[in-house]
Order: sequence, then structure tokens, then C-alpha cells
Amino acid sequence: MTLDSTGTLALAAAILLAGRFLNAGIGVLARYNIPQPISGGLAFALVAAALHAWSGLVIETSGLLRGPLLLAFFASVGLSADLGRLRQGGPKLLLFLCVVVPFLVAQNALGTGMAIVLDQHPLIGLIGGSVTLVGGHGTGAAYARIFEDTHSLAGVMGLAMASATIGLVLGGVVGGPVAQYLLRGRAPVAAAGQSATVEDKAEPATTEGAIVTTCLVLFCLLLGGWLARLTAGAPV
Repeated sequence: MTLDSTGTLALAAAILLAGRFLNAGIGVLARYNIPQPISGGLAFALVAAALHAWSGLVIETSGLLRGPLLLAFFASVGLSADLGRLRQGGPKLLLFLCVVVPFLVAQNALGTGMAIVLDQHPLIGLIGGSVTLVGGHGTGAAYARIFEDTHSLAGVMGLAMASATIGLVLGGVVGGPVAQYLLRGRAPVAAAGQSATVEDKAEPATTEGAIVTTCLVLFCLLLGGWLARLTAGAPV
């Protein structure tokens, strides 16, 4: 069964809603903060695997909207950045970076080392390292195209998507329980970057706000496309 772009988008929405339903109905998922897309995605993967084993059904989705939606996601992340909260992080943020950076180096060292041992191009190890495990699907797709064009590496796009998906799923499944364990018995604290005595007044969602946000995201996509064309061919 092959889904077009509309069917693929509808399936993704259904999986997200299924994850919300599962988290609401299964207490352990909510208690350990398993993300809704992970819950729904794993459930869909099990159902799809069962259907394939039973009837040979293969569900193929369209990748037509993958690029624009990934770019829209990154644009929305940038638009929601708060420099004030970044400033409030201060020493704790620097400590976090000092803890994370060595693990990024270790990921890439282990990935390239394994690639060499398995007689693969070392860049394959980077795809299985921080490029996807930290950068996610968007960064993985960008570097996969570069590696395909500059080093003629076949199948690297599929590897990038698989590595990013595995990292996302394992991060969601492992991260929640680990955080729950580490925070056990601790007093409640304010959200990251917030003062315990200052309340944020969230603006209500409105149609006008949604339209403005959509326009800003589309403007960022156009600006990003123009900058990409401007810098095309630059050394990477």
C-alpha cells in the first residue's frame, strides 16, 4: 500500500493522536514521560510488522513533505528561542555543555572506529554518530546529501534516517525513566530558566496568532532558501 503526501500526513497525525490516547490510558507511559510520538510510533510499528507477517502488506509513505516540514520545524524552534532564559541558565548551561561535548566526541570516535573495522567509509561512522544522534533527522538528511554528492556513498540517506529514528526512540524510551529515577525524592523545581517566584502569563491561542506564526515560518523558509542558494558551492 502506497500513500501519497496527503495520506502520509494523515497517517502521521493519526499516529500522534494514538500516542496521546495511549499515554492517557496507560499510566506507566505518562509517569515516565514517554513522548506521545514515541508511544504512537512504536504502536504503529508493531501493528505494521504484524500486518506484514500475516498478509505481506507493506506500507510505503511519501517523502515529498519531509524536507519542507523539517525546515518548518527548525524555523519554529528558532522563533521560540528565548535569549533571556539562555542568559538565566548561566553556569548550569556551561556545565551541561562541558558534560555533553565529550560524549559527542566519543560518539564520533566510536562510530568512525567501527566503520573502519567493518571496512566502511569513515563518514558512515559520523552518520551513525553525533550527526544523527544529536542532530536528528534534519541534520542527518543534510549531511547525507553532502556525503552522497562528494564521496558517492550509496544508501547513506536511508542509514541517516534509520540512525536518527533509533536515537530518537531510544532517547525517548530511556530518557524518561532515567530522569524519573534521578528526580525521585527531590522537591519540585521551576521549569528550566524560570524563577520560582515569577509566573509566565501564556498568551491564549488565537486564529490571528496562528496566521502570524505561519507567515513567520514561511518567511524563514524563503529566507533560508535564498541563503542556501547564495552560499551554494561554498566549502563545507
